[in-house]
Amino acid sequence: MSEIPFLEFSGLSKRFGGTQALDGVSFTIRKGEVRGLAGENGAGKSTLIKILCGVYSPDAGEIYLDGEKISPRTPAEAEKLGISVFHQEIPVCLNLSVAANVFLAPDMPGRFGMPNWREMYERCEEIFEALGEKIDPEKPVRECSAAEKQMVLLARVLSKKARLIVLDEPTTALTPPDVQRLFSVIERLKGMGITFIFVSHMLEEIMSLSDRITVLRNGQYIGTLDRPEFDTEKLTQMIVGHSVVSVVSRKQVDERPVILEAREIGVGSSVSGISFRLRRGEILGIAGLQGSGRSALVRCLFGSPPPDRGRLLVDGVEVSIRSPLDSIKLGIGYVPEDRKILGLFRSMDVKRNLGIAHVDRMTRLGFLDMRAMKALAEEMAKLLRISMPGVDAPITSLSGGNQQKVLFARWLAIKPRVLVMHEPTRGVDVGAKAEIRRLIVNLADEGYSFIVASSDLDELLAISDRILVMRHGKIATELTRGQATKERIILSATTG
Repeated sequence: MSEIPFLEFSGLSKRFGGTQALDGVSFTIRKGEVRGLAGENGAGKSTLIKILCGVYSPDAGEIYLDGEKISPRTPAEAEKLGISVFHQEIPVCLNLSVAANVFLAPDMPGRFGMPNWREMYERCEEIFEALGEKIDPEKPVRECSAAEKQMVLLARVLSKKARLIVLDEPTTALTPPDVQRLFSVIERLKGMGITFIFVSHMLEEIMSLSDRITVLRNGQYIGTLDRPEFDTEKLTQMIVGHSVVSVVSRKQVDERPVILEAREIGVGSSVSGISFRLRRGEILGIAGLQGSGRSALVRCLFGSPPPDRGRLLVDGVEVSIRSPLDSIKLGIGYVPEDRKILGLFRSMDVKRNLGIAHVDRMTRLGFLDMRAMKALAEEMAKLLRISMPGVDAPITSLSGGNQQKVLFARWLAIKPRVLVMHEPTRGVDVGAKAEIRRLIVNLADEGYSFIVASSDLDELLAISDRILVMRHGKIATELTRGQATKERIILSATTG
C-alpha cells in the first residue's frame, strides 16, 4: 500500500473575474519536509496559500490533510487544523511583551479573564528551548531585533500546535546571519515532524532550505524538483518559461563627465568622510552589511535626512540638499527599499503614483491637469512595459514587479540626472528582477546615471561599473568591474 501524503492538492482552480488564478493544480507534500514554492508574481502561489489557509474557497478541487478532506472557511478554522502562516511583515504588537505576543489569542492562559503570567512565561521558555533560542519572555517586543521578532512569531505559531507552517517570504527583513539562524531553527522543527511550505523569490535561499521545490506558472503546476536536481538555471527556466541572462555587458564610462561628486560627506554617526564621483551613464553599486552605513548614505543623497557635513557637487557646482524637494529640483530621484511603506501611495491609482513627482509641471492655475497626468502615465507605462489593467487601476492591483516599475517610471518622468535605487529588485520575482536590471543597464547606456545600493551581490556584480563597499560608515574599498567578485566584497565588508 502506498503511503498517504501528508498534504495533497487535487485539481485546485480559482478564478477572479477574467483572471484564472489557479488552473487544476495538483501535487503532494510529505510529512516533515520543507517544500519550496516558486513562481513569478501572478503565478498562483498566493492564491494557493490563501485557499489552504481559509482566506479563499476554491471554485473546484480538493485539499487533503493526513488523508482527510479539509475545507477551511476562515484562517481560524485553518489554525484549528494545525495550519499557520509565518508572514514576511512580522506582525507583532510592539507595546507588548514577548510572552503577550506569543499568546496573543482568545485562549491566552488564565482564569476569570485575567492572564496567568507565570504560566505564560514558563510555556514561553519551553517553546524557545525547543527552538534552541533564549529570549526573555518579559522583554518588550519593541526592544527585540528583527531576528528575535521572527522567533516570537514562530513561538506564537507553535503555541497553537501547528503541524503545517507556511513561510511567506520570511527572510525579507533579515541579515544573512539571521537568515541562517532562522533556517537552523526550521531544520530543528522539521526534525520534530513539522512540515513547511517555503514561499520565496530568493532562489539561493529556496534551494538552500527546501527538500523539494514546486513551480507554478500562470496558475498552472509546472513541476517539482528533488534536491539532487536543484540548479539555478533550470529552476529559472521553469519559473519564467525561458532562460534569463543574468550578466550584462556595459560600455566604458571612464572618460565621461562627472555628474555628481561627494566630498567628505557625513550624516550623524551613520556615515563619515564619504567621497566618490559618479559619471554620466555610470552605474555605481553600493555594498555593505546591515549597519554599514549603506542605507544612510543613499537616503542622505535624497535629503532624508540631508548630509550634515561635507560638500556635494552637481555638474561641478556645489549644491545644498536640505530636503527631498531640493534633491528633486537638482534632478536626483530615489526609489526606496520598501515600496509598500516608503514608495507607494497605496490608496491611489497608477497614474497618480506615477505622476506625483511631476505635479508642479502638470498644474494649471492651481488645478491639476488630470488629462496630462494620464497621458504621462500611459506614455511611461508603454516605455517600461508595465503590465496592468490601465493607468486608472489601483496601484495595489499590480504585481510587485510592476509596482516597482511604476516607482522607476515616477522618476524617469522628470528625466533625472541621477537615480538612486535602494534594493531595486527586492520582493519581485526572477523574471521581473531580470527585466528591471536590464532596464537599468539600457537607460545607463542612454546617459542616465545610477547609484544602486543592494544586499544582492549577484545583482551588483551583474550591472555595476564600480562597487563601493562600506563598513562602519566609511568606504572600505572601491572595486572596478574587473576587480569585483563576491568573495572580495564580503571580505571588504566584514574585515579590517
